[in-house]
Amino acid sequence: MGRLWEGTINQVIDHVGSLKETYGVDEFVFWHHVGYYPQEEELAMLEAFAEVIKAVK
Repeated sequence: MGRLWEGTINQVIDHVGSLKETYGVDEFVFWHHVGYYPQEEELAMLEAFAEVIKAVK
């Protein structure tokens, strides 16, 4: 199982940013099971992670 991020968008941005700085990671993968959550939740998660990606580019 991969890393599960929980919390606000800003908390996830801070955590991803610290991983990027500490380990020099420059690629992150957003993996989720299509159809596991209702479509509205899936889209909300994708939009939220898009904010994380924009912030740590």
